[in-house]
Amino acid sequence: MHVAKTGTVAADCVAERTEATGSATNSDTGFRLTSSGGLAVNLLAIGTGTAQGLQYGLLNGSTPAFYGCTVHNVHDTGYTGAHSVRLIIGCAATDCGTEDFENATWSSSCSHNLSSDTTAPGSSAQTSQSSANTWEDAGGDDFTPKDTGGAYDNGTDTSGATGISTDINGTDRPQDAEYDIGCTERILATFDI
Repeated sequence: MHVAKTGTVAADCVAERTEATGSATNSDTGFRLTSSGGLAVNLLAIGTGTAQGLQYGLLNGSTPAFYGCTVHNVHDTGYTGAHSVRLIIGCAATDCGTEDFENATWSSSCSHNLSSDTTAPGSSAQTSQSSANTWEDAGGDDFTPKDTGGAYDNGTDTSGATGISTDINGTDRPQDAEYDIGCTERILATFDI
């Protein structure tokens, strides 16, 4: 993975906690974004699903926007924050302890999000999507969308808002008819004829 940070943009980063002792606290957050108007693009936060894992996946403090991010198996809430209106587009959360997306005031512009519970906000949301049916191998940290799952081709073009047209691995988006939801774009198989 590579890290890109330009001004108020956090992109292409991974936060993972595998510690087996202690307990998660508010400080055990995958990403805490504090820049006013900041952008989070292609971030991946992975917890252990226990009290020793990440408490929160993505936490916003001052109205940043989340685009194409993935949170999996954190102890508490996948996406949370103190600000009253949040913008999340093309993001996924699966198997989070309390809820995938905090029950909060979401921007009316939220769209194309995915959750394993019923909390994905906005239009064109994919809800009640199990991680086993969504990702190639979430247990092995492979968050490539399955071609039969809810994340595949159910995203939307966010490059105009973010200036980024690749996924967390540098793969161009989209690879098929539409963007995939989350931080990883499924690469289409190619055949020589």
